[in-house]
Amino acid sequence: MKALRWLIAGLIWGIFSNVIHGIVNGGIFKDWYVGYEHLYRSFDSTMMTKLILLSIVMGLVLSFLYLVIHRGIPGNTPAKKGFIFGVLLFLPQLVGLFFQHTMSAGPFPLPCLISGIIATPVGGVLIALIYGKRLN
Repeated sequence: MKALRWLIAGLIWGIFSNVIHGIVNGGIFKDWYVGYEHLYRSFDSTMMTKLILLSIVMGLVLSFLYLVIHRGIPGNTPAKKGFIFGVLLFLPQLVGLFFQHTMSAGPFPLPCLISGIIATPVGGVLIALIYGKRLN
């Protein structure tokens, strides 16, 4: 049963994360990237397939990480534990975004920051809710 929940949680994280980043970066802030196309690869169907698969693999890894450390995460409900898990996962992203901002010629860190602020804590909550309270 744990393996099935692990698989479902990983798939949900990967798909949810990909959708949120796509909406924020490819939808809401797509005009911010005009003029900087030379810095990124084109997103053809092969690239998008790889991106989705990598998001799912990342979701499986994070779901396994939650399974291993869930007892040490503070909080008395799965939603609180998942939110704290997501926030802890987001903190290293802030460091990467800071370095991206200092090295970048474009406005890229802001859309990535916004999509990360949404996707990571909410994704952590989704993982925790899928596992539920009884994880023993």
